[in-house]
Parts: sequence; structure tokens; C-alpha cells
Amino acid sequence: EGSRFDRLIWIAGQYDGNGQGGIENPGRVLEQADVAMNKIAQAVESLGGRAADIVKLVIFHTVAEVEGEQELLRRIRSHIKGDVPPVISLVALPRLWHPDMAVLIKAVAIDNADGKAPRRAGSPANHWSWPRGGEFSQGLRCGEFVFVSAQSSKDGTGALKYESDIVSQAKLTIRNIAEVLDSLGCDLDDVVKLNTWYLGQGTDADWRSAAAVRSSAFRFPGPGATGVPVPRLYPDGAMIRQECMALRGPEGRLPRALSWPLGHWDWPMRVSFQQGIRVGRLIVLGGQYSMDEKGLVVDDENMPKQTDNTLEFIRRILDGFGVGMQDLVEITGFYKYGSIAGGSTPLQGRRFGAQLPPVTEAPLGTMGLEGVTLEVEGFAIVPDRIS
Repeated sequence: EGSRFDRLIWIAGQYDGNGQGGIENPGRVLEQADVAMNKIAQAVESLGGRAADIVKLVIFHTVAEVEGEQELLRRIRSHIKGDVPPVISLVALPRLWHPDMAVLIKAVAIDNADGKAPRRAGSPANHWSWPRGGEFSQGLRCGEFVFVSAQSSKDGTGALKYESDIVSQAKLTIRNIAEVLDSLGCDLDDVVKLNTWYLGQGTDADWRSAAAVRSSAFRFPGPGATGVPVPRLYPDGAMIRQECMALRGPEGRLPRALSWPLGHWDWPMRVSFQQGIRVGRLIVLGGQYSMDEKGLVVDDENMPKQTDNTLEFIRRILDGFGVGMQDLVEITGFYKYGSIAGGSTPLQGRRFGAQLPPVTEAPLGTMGLEGVTLEVEGFAIVPDRIS
């Protein structure tokens, strides 16, 4: 369910399972959210943390109306302990990996039981705000770690700007991220992981329009990046939501090392994103695909083979840092629903080492690039022996 390194705790996606492969409260979003949040709190506590230590939540849900999404925010907020709420990212999908599942929630926590890991929230002037009763932090800093909630193209009044213009929405979303980072004493150059959830139907043109904007916002070497399409507008009408994680030391920017193995796949257009980034002992993996050096898909629409290829790319990136698959501490996979027989998920049963890291999997109607069926991202920790 989770893993821990020093103060950092990762919790895999939690849901309202009945223990027999089904869902306890089919289709009941709020009740499922209650169960998922209670399981997250229990998992954090089992790893020596507290519910109040949660710094980030990612919620995959099936709510289509803005009022329903706001009510979901309020319900989740009712579970939050402590004075500084976590950041939150809401990803609306038509379905999850079980047809009766309406909510899947993963989390990150930073243990502050001894009071030596205080966190503070970012509060940019004239920034958009959450609905009453569903307030979360726009950004949160805890030591070197900085997390930003999923941003959309809203102005200070909360109004959505640039309707039906995904390029302009992407630009404003990046500006909103930059404002939150600035309020926490860092900037876009400190970002090590960027996740983009954008409206798209799985065409290269959809991917390129979003990728061009988000890539140009970063100087080389940019962050690791994951970009996945959602097939419909978000409940508030947005076409794109983006979140990030940054790292910055008390004295300023932190050095980073890169891993891009010889013969590794590349994107079909030039971008600033990186395959693997190491800062200190933390390794960040950008989303990995089954593609070649020219950005062409390998093993078109064949999920089992693409899964093998993708995991091999992850192994090679980690090898570039002198670590292995056993050093992974969190994995998230996005996959094309219906591309694997039997209704199972692509990472189910896969081994990553002696101990399985927490794994979260979310289905998509299509992937960002044509012929691709899977994208996998994650984090690893460099062991003491080679740190």
C-alpha cells in the first residue's frame, strides 16, 4: 500500500474495494471517497506517519458536473487534519479500472511528528480560490520539497479564461504554476516533475499542441514530464490541468544529474523534458513510452510487449544512476482501457524487485500518442551504499 524513505511516504491509489474484487458502494462517489481517505490515513500511520502529515492528494474520479466535483472536494477536505491542508489534483475520467469505481486516490506525506518538517502554504496575491468548505493549498513547501496543486486557466476571480483555446489555457496554467512557486521562494527552473492532464482524443496533433507550450516554459534541463489525454472537458469547462513538484534548497537551486541512456526513446518533437533526474538521493522518472529514438511507436497497440519495453526503459534510466528496479518507491501507470485481455491492468503481477513498490493504475480512453497503450512514471531512492 505504501513505502517510506526518511520522512517521505508514498501511498498507492486507494479505493472502496470489498475484498472480493468488487466495490462496496457502487457508483456512490462520496461514500467511496470516505473509504479511500480512511485507507490512506491507515496506510500513512502504518508507516509511522500521521494523517496530518499528508502533503499531496491526487484524485482520479468520474464526476462530470462542476457541482459534483466541488462536493467531492468538500468531502475529501472533511478528512484533512492539521492547520495546513495538502495540495490536491483532480483528474476527471469517464471510468476507472472497475466499472463501479468512482474514486481512486493516491497520496504523498512527509512525517512531521517531531515538528522538524514544518510546512507552509503558498498564497499568491489575486490567485483563484477553492470553493467554500473545499479549501486546499495552492502550493505547499516542506523543506526542499515544493508541491503545486493542479492549476487550470482561471483568473483571480475564479473565472475560466480562453474557452476552447487549449494553447492559451496551457499558457495561463503555466503562469498560475509560476505564481504559486514564486510565493514559496522558487521558480520554474526548480521543477523536477510536471504532470499535464489535457483534453485530447489520442492524436499526435493534440499532444503536440499541449507539449509545445509546456515544454517551452522550461529551460534545459527541464523536468520529467507526464502528459495524458482526457476525452472530455473538465467539470468546470477547463481543457487542461497541470500540477508539479519542485525541489529547492535553503541556499538556492539544487544540482541535478540526468540519465538518458544511449538508444533511449525520444519524443517526436524537440522538448526540454528529461527522462530521469536525480536530486540528492531522489530519482524522478518522466513518463515512459514504448517508442524509438525517432519518436515512433514500437509494438503498435500491443500492450504486453509495450509494457515489457516501457519497464526496460525504466531499468535503463535507473541503471544510469547506478540503481535498480528494486529501488523504486512509487509507480503510476496510465493505460489504454481495453488493450489487455481479461480486464486486468498492465502492471498487475509485474515484479520490480524483492518488494513491490506502491503501484497506482488509471485507465484512459486513449493515450497521448497514436499506437501507444501505456505510460509509466515513478520515483526511486538511491541506497546508502552508493549515495
